[in-house]
Amino acid sequence: MSISVLNFKTKNTVETLPFPDFVEKYKDASGQPISRVHYISKKISFIKTASTKGISDVSGTTKKPYKQKGTGNARQGSLRSPQYRGGGIIFGPKPITAGYKINKKERLHARKVLISKLLLSGCITIVDEISVSSFKTKDAKASLDNLGLQGYVAIIHDNEIPYESLKSFSNLKNIGIYSNDFFHIHEIVKYDNLVFTKKSFQKLTQVLS
Repeated sequence: MSISVLNFKTKNTVETLPFPDFVEKYKDASGQPISRVHYISKKISFIKTASTKGISDVSGTTKKPYKQKGTGNARQGSLRSPQYRGGGIIFGPKPITAGYKINKKERLHARKVLISKLLLSGCITIVDEISVSSFKTKDAKASLDNLGLQGYVAIIHDNEIPYESLKSFSNLKNIGIYSNDFFHIHEIVKYDNLVFTKKSFQKLTQVLS
């Protein structure tokens, strides 16, 4: 089996590339890709942004409110203590980020499975290059519409896309642009279609193989 490399502007087939070796390996008897790591591959995380200031975070004087003895009051060490107005909060909420760690071999296996699934379902498009003649967003959108891609689309390149083309895609909300070195497993599951440049696709398959 092979996959076509399309011209970015005309959509004509320029050449064909063979399917990566691992695609056939990650199919079961019914011909469908194995997807048991699909949910493991998602970097499920949650973020709590609530934050309060502790004693050390509150700005104010470090002087004792009054002397240690002789006043008849309880001893006090700081006006930033929680019993004073404007003082710090004890055991208040702090920003928390938590997620599931994905082991290196699990991540590699998941990438192979997901790439195989997308290849077999026709959701991966390979183009010879990606170039837009202007900074205009409408020109970038027209070029993607010419490829017939729907939904959320990720464009993966190997740092060979001109700056003008990168800027023209930046305002499209359903488009993500990634360098091949920074396209991780939890990004793959967010998109309906992947567009690779020929150079980036060859580099990806080389790494996964």
